[in-house]
Amino acid sequence: MPFNMPGSFATPRSSGAADCPGAIRTMGDASGNYGKQIRLYKPSGAALTVSQVLRVSYVGTSPGVLPAIAAVASGTATFDRLVVAVNATVSGTFDWFWIEGFCPILVEGTTDVAAGDFLKSVAATSTTALIKDSSTTRSANSFAVAMAAQTANSEVAVLCYLIGDQGTCI
Repeated sequence: MPFNMPGSFATPRSSGAADCPGAIRTMGDASGNYGKQIRLYKPSGAALTVSQVLRVSYVGTSPGVLPAIAAVASGTATFDRLVVAVNATVSGTFDWFWIEGFCPILVEGTTDVAAGDFLKSVAATSTTALIKDSSTTRSANSFAVAMAAQTANSEVAVLCYLIGDQGTCI
């Protein structure tokens, strides 16, 4: 495991505006896969799909509630930080989003993805899933590493390692 995050904690779940925005917790599964989640606000739009890829946005429709999430789009920023939906979050609520570590991420497999491949966000291909970036080298576009193969010509939730750094959405 690339980092050690012993123990975990959680803040109470709520949809109220006074809910701990920006709170961070560590979560793990029975296989020993750990990741970090952050509490963010979903200002508008349809309910999210579990494992959907989004970006952190600092400009939103709800002043005073920052940061929030927004759809992935090309050309919106030179460097974006991506997060992954934990739940089917509805508009106007706070919820948890994966920000780093092992988590299920929607991966588009039209270009076959193997375990160990780096993944990038290309809005022209999908605004909800990642696609193959490179099988050997991390680029400025890499946001995650696939832990399992995905070869279906559709978006499928795959265990990945979300790098947690900024990258370029193209």
